[in-house]
Amino acid sequence: MKALHKTEDNKQFKYCWKLVASYLKNNPEIRNRQFRKLTGLGYDQAIYFFKRATTEKRLARIGTSSATHYVLPKR
Repeated sequence: MKALHKTEDNKQFKYCWKLVASYLKNNPEIRNRQFRKLTGLGYDQAIYFFKRATTEKRLARIGTSSATHYVLPKR
């Protein structure tokens, strides 16, 4: 995966977050595969996105391994 400058990284994250937030308005969860199809990004970039989104508490991780999916956290 190409290393991104901080500004490019933040722009890409914001773009992906908008897509994911919109997707989750109509779906209860999102998985890595769905994220990659939605954004056109690769596996490593998806992992980075989900790690950052969960660290920032934008998403909650449910399950492990191939059963992992992400939901909006309960407020």
